[in-house]
Amino acid sequence: MQGQLDSELSIGVSWTMEDPLDDYIHPTNGGEASARTSDDGHLNFEKGDVFSNVFKGVHDLELRYGDSGMFVRGKYWYDFEAKDRGQRFYAIDDDGRDPLQKSSGVALLDAFVYHNYFIGQNPGNIRLGRQVLSWGESLFVGNAINSINPIDVSAFRRPGAEVKEGLIPVEMIYLSKGLTQNLSAELFYQLKWAPSVVDNCGTFLSTSDVLAKGCNDRVVCLAVLRRLLGHSV
Repeated sequence: MQGQLDSELSIGVSWTMEDPLDDYIHPTNGGEASARTSDDGHLNFEKGDVFSNVFKGVHDLELRYGDSGMFVRGKYWYDFEAKDRGQRFYAIDDDGRDPLQKSSGVALLDAFVYHNYFIGQNPGNIRLGRQVLSWGESLFVGNAINSINPIDVSAFRRPGAEVKEGLIPVEMIYLSKGLTQNLSAELFYQLKWAPSVVDNCGTFLSTSDVLAKGCNDRVVCLAVLRRLLGHSV
């Protein structure tokens, strides 16, 4: 039995370089934008403000026995700016949010078992469990065959983020097989589906409040209905 543990720790800070533009702020808040549900992040921060101050870690554990093994990856993060400091306009809140949206948290990423094999002179590999599968790059057009895994947008926003932190593993079976020295085949069967996760409302790079989970209190019509009905809608 062989094992390997890799750990990465980092702390990073992001801050604004200019004041918010009126083009992105609704007239009720003193701007010229047409949408009222997408200006919280602009109103929360001014030029020179720190909008993210994150300590985070990623740990990889691999255990191997012969041609088989297992791989587990986890991460954690704590954003001191979003978690502990007040904002100018709208408080960044973790209540009702997706765990990956929150200002601090712990998440299991990859967790799969694998086996490497040979048939004749041609190698193969099979994996079962939570994993990320990247086919191609799709640099210019999104939603292609490389978009198998959902994206953790909040993770990519954190200073010092790496690709492995922002792709959400899903349960699947993956099989690859060498057919000749120059030709191979791959297939997968996805067992579960998971959505992409967008930024929490009120964060600097947040978009529309209607997209983020738990942010329906920022949408006026939904907030009114919720108060009238006495529950979330």
